[in-house]
Amino acid sequence: MGAFFTATTSFLGSPAGDQVIAASEESKSAVDLPEGFTPEELDRRRAVSRRLAWVLGLAALAIYLLGFIFYRP
Repeated sequence: MGAFFTATTSFLGSPAGDQVIAASEESKSAVDLPEGFTPEELDRRRAVSRRLAWVLGLAALAIYLLGFIFYRP
């Protein structure tokens, strides 16, 4: 019965092997600068994303607070 539950070395570890290590050793600039976007464009997109997150957060907070004001038992 014990033979059914033991793992062999072929089932252990990552099947990608050295590919994971090679991917982590790539330069960080390739990750930071996706193809087709300049640093200025990425900065502008990040600023717009932050602004959108604040607007959505404030809208959710407003809906939450309005629920207290118009509470009907």
